[in-house]
Amino acid sequence: MPRTFITSEGQLVHGAYGFIASVLKHIRQLRPAQAIVCFDSQTQSDRSDIVATYKSNRVKAFEIDSVDNPFSQMKFVRASLDHLRLPWIEKPSVEADDLIGSYASVAVKRGMSVIIASCDQDFMQLVTEDISVFIKWGDRETTYTPEKVKEKFDIAPSQFVDFRALTGDTSDNINGVPGIGPKTAASLLRCYTNLENIYQNLGNLKPALLKKLEDYRHTVFLNKRIIEIHTDLLIDDSLITPPAKFPYAEMSAKQVFANIGLLA
Repeated sequence: MPRTFITSEGQLVHGAYGFIASVLKHIRQLRPAQAIVCFDSQTQSDRSDIVATYKSNRVKAFEIDSVDNPFSQMKFVRASLDHLRLPWIEKPSVEADDLIGSYASVAVKRGMSVIIASCDQDFMQLVTEDISVFIKWGDRETTYTPEKVKEKFDIAPSQFVDFRALTGDTSDNINGVPGIGPKTAASLLRCYTNLENIYQNLGNLKPALLKKLEDYRHTVFLNKRIIEIHTDLLIDDSLITPPAKFPYAEMSAKQVFANIGLLA
């Protein structure tokens, strides 16, 4: 959003405004019975203890001036969500991925269908007949079902963690095996199902590929540990109970910000 979105005190709210507008647009389009917003913690998760470079390419809140700090508008985001009576969750040292995975798991056990709205492809590992992933980039949008994951990546959702462990993920600063791209990784997994079986059958591979995998064995299995989303966190499962209705479904971001005194 343009930086012309400012409060009467001159504080930037363009990021918060864009976020709330996006949330409301998703709700209007997807019409869920209940929606929960999950945030990353500003403190590192234990994944950084496993691989020190994990997400080290991301902007750190304490490294930049407050005006351009991406976390500086979070108070406006939270105030807007509270006004909308839309539950939001953040836990110290816990990533949003794990919160989402855990809420999705409990919801499915209660017989609900789940749509994860996120641009993070790591959620492909959670896709089942009951869990889909909705990704929207500009005017392009895709709902990933098991069939769509297969079409896109040529693997099953259950193989996605091993797929990413081999190929790496630049967005999270995870280094894969040099020379092994998506096609090779998918081919290996189609043939051997998972990482463990691939490494048990290295002798069947061409020498050059065998050497790459052997040289990066330790890296690959560390990658698997940090890519896998936890689905067993203790959560406040009362938030999964659908409200009678969404009174805010037709409200605009401009109305929300006006109601909480941020924009005239």
